[in-house]
Amino acid sequence: MKALWTLFKQDALLSWRNGLILVTVVTLAIIIGLYWLLPLFVADELTLGPSQLYFDDTSDRSVSELLAGAEFAESREELELAVADADGLVGIVASGDRRSVEFEIVYKHVPDSAQVNILEAALREIAATLRGEDRAERIDSRSLRPGTPALTANQGLITVMLAFEVMILGFLFVAVVVFGEKTEGSIRAYRVTPSGLANYVISKVAVFTILSTLYGLVMVVATIGPRALGQLLPVLLISTALMSALGLGVAVFFKNISEWFVTGVVALSINMLAILPYQIPTFSARWLTFLPGYAVIFGATEILFPTGEVGFAQPMYLTLGVWLVAALVFAAVAVRRSIMREA
Repeated sequence: MKALWTLFKQDALLSWRNGLILVTVVTLAIIIGLYWLLPLFVADELTLGPSQLYFDDTSDRSVSELLAGAEFAESREELELAVADADGLVGIVASGDRRSVEFEIVYKHVPDSAQVNILEAALREIAATLRGEDRAERIDSRSLRPGTPALTANQGLITVMLAFEVMILGFLFVAVVVFGEKTEGSIRAYRVTPSGLANYVISKVAVFTILSTLYGLVMVVATIGPRALGQLLPVLLISTALMSALGLGVAVFFKNISEWFVTGVVALSINMLAILPYQIPTFSARWLTFLPGYAVIFGATEILFPTGEVGFAQPMYLTLGVWLVAALVFAAVAVRRSIMREA
């Protein structure tokens, strides 16, 4: 145990000397800054409901009659002032009459084109209803779970960062330390000590697991607040430990970061493919669900912004647990066959 503690302190000191802790702090500050600044540059999603303000300028006031529960301005000037003062509020001006109604959309920020298309489709449906047309293509929908508010852009940033920034930190940093040891020749000296293989692997995995987990926890507390930290902590510990072990196993086969670069980037890119079903729900290739990044991004989202989904934890921990065991075995075998023999 004393040998392990000594190695742990040495690896922590190497991380400090190599500037890895400073890089972590600077990156954390940037992400926190982005979280709080992003709403200033990204407009809220456009959805039919309280985020719309109407002005009915039709000759027969048909829109006011149809949309009795919507919010209406008394004049166009009132609508434009309201839109200018409120972020995320969309103004809709109706003109003409029941048979030939036209809509004009007024907004403060340039919205996402997909959201505008959805709004335009809804307004075409309203116009068709006013004309008395039978919309045969109307689709009924039902929700499998109680509706929950969509994540804002900055909230989505945090869940993505937990899976593809916090999680991979150890993968990158452990490689830097290993290459530093190879350059300095310290591995040769380590080989003749009684510390052994297990202490070498556990020390490096532990240092970067702790650093990455603290990084993730501070990020969450400084942005969305101290919510569900008890549930999030084991996810961060397991995911960062497995990526640190995987990074160690990959790094030992290369002499420097230039040789490692392509292999390391490919490994990280494969894990990052898990963002596809997160951003594009209709893209659901089965094999993507086995990636650790998939388990973390969907698991962290459900933990921090619960939707009522039942049973998500068991497959998440099963996936991460299998990957952790495999990564530790891989790291131990790789270190024994590569580093210890090279030294």
